[in-house]
Amino acid sequence: MCGRTACTLPPSKLRRACRYKSKDNKVTEPRWKGGKVGRYYTSPNVAPMSWTPVLLSAKHAQNDPDVEGEKLDSSDRMLQVMRWGLVPAWYKKDLKSFNLSTNNCRSDGMLDKRMFSTPLNRGRRCVVLADGYYEWKTTKDKQKIPHLIFFKNDVESSDAEEENDEDDQAVNVRPRRRVLTMAGVFEIWHPPKTEEGPNDPIYAYSIITVDASPAVSGIHHRMPAILDGDEAVSQWLDYENVPLSEAANLIKPLDTLEHFPVSSCVNNSRNKSLECMVKIEIKPPSERKGTLFSYFTKTPKVKKDSSEDDSNTAKREADSSNGSSDAKKIKTEQS
Repeated sequence: MCGRTACTLPPSKLRRACRYKSKDNKVTEPRWKGGKVGRYYTSPNVAPMSWTPVLLSAKHAQNDPDVEGEKLDSSDRMLQVMRWGLVPAWYKKDLKSFNLSTNNCRSDGMLDKRMFSTPLNRGRRCVVLADGYYEWKTTKDKQKIPHLIFFKNDVESSDAEEENDEDDQAVNVRPRRRVLTMAGVFEIWHPPKTEEGPNDPIYAYSIITVDASPAVSGIHHRMPAILDGDEAVSQWLDYENVPLSEAANLIKPLDTLEHFPVSSCVNNSRNKSLECMVKIEIKPPSERKGTLFSYFTKTPKVKKDSSEDDSNTAKREADSSNGSSDAKKIKTEQS
């Protein structure tokens, strides 16, 4: 299961973190496509229905006006801002009325359920990016303790991740680590035609989930399908050269993650403080008083850092990429 993530890198840093070797063996940054609907804002506390950066084959944009004349290969990559929560192509009503929970796609049903099998059979495979994801561990006395889950620090970083920016040092919240890469499926949904203006297509995705690996099974029995390394990412995205039957072998539990407990402030999805990502110490049983808050020691204050600047940078970069207007906010409750 995956119902909350953290994604704090602005577009420029995400592009750098997602460098890859192209077909002609050149180190390349994926192009950024903000989309005409929805904007990406950096956040340490991302809930479903938010708009987040997703990696996909650039071949999906072959017919876009901004790449007219370019010959794209399915191994080329791009970053696209998408809505978290897949909307099936066959859905014909207003998006506000859509009430299916689609933030996750179980691997054991992804090839059977029409909602997911249709886009997968059309090559609509993607990689969802994040610093990490949150999961809540239920204790013996039924308290729920949030944990931040991310790539192990001993996993090799890419060249892009090894750069030592001053801005990254200023954050002072977590050690430098590579971006978490989760397998996903996306769909392109076309809203019903109205007289109110253009009905631009909406790109929306679901995170594929599998049985939990030993590293995280003590927190929850499900986990996102992790793509470990550039080769796995490449095979999942390259839908023309890697058939779905072969790519599906990548969807399995991997023991490449670690985690630590974080403050209960992450429970509220409106809380966008970097404090959500700070490791906390759990009090021993003898010092607890029976409430959820009594489980935690006092959380250290997070130094004022560049996250706010990064958020503004993300907005400016997204604006300069597409000049689009914001999508209307949709109120929902976490399922």
